[in-house]
Amino acid sequence: MKHIYFLIIIFFSANILYAQEKDNYLEREIVLELYKDYIFHLTDNSGNIINDFCFLEDVEIKYTELNIITFQHFTFYSIKVNKENIISKNNLINIHISETYPECYNIIIAKSNYNNFSSRLYKLKGLQTNDLLNLINDISVFESPKMSIKKIIQELNYDLNDYIDIKCLYKSFHKMDLESKCVKSNCLIRDTFTITFSHKAK
Repeated sequence: MKHIYFLIIIFFSANILYAQEKDNYLEREIVLELYKDYIFHLTDNSGNIINDFCFLEDVEIKYTELNIITFQHFTFYSIKVNKENIISKNNLINIHISETYPECYNIIIAKSNYNNFSSRLYKLKGLQTNDLLNLINDISVFESPKMSIKKIIQELNYDLNDYIDIKCLYKSFHKMDLESKCVKSNCLIRDTFTITFSHKAK
């Protein structure tokens, strides 16, 4: 009986450690994406800019998981960019948040979890790259039961209605219309804004 209890303890401990590891991976990925997009930068206590990626380990970002249960293999997150949510864990490093696009700093991303050995981030709002078309394609491939592109767009539009106009963005991206109102209002325009896709959704 003692052996059974011991195995149960090991099992739950392993699962807790796995969950912590996955959460840490997500946070590291978010930190890297925001840093690459110049949403924040680091300085030392003398005011010198730090360009070493190693110091990103000292940055903590708070994010919120959105209550979306439509897609079992994809999770959605919101990051509100401010000094309360981007924190330095090192007293020798200071974080400076860009003031160029302050109205855009409610960033939305999604993460795939259909494979225990790999995951992918999809940037949906507020960053220089937008992965909406790739997200729609991957949902159509990995979700079960299968959903049509039209159905996926309808569900995403309903679930993310408070953050993104999915239908308008989808149409704008296919027309390559980066001047549309929904693109600009969702803070998807930056100097080097790009749309990523590996398929031609219909």
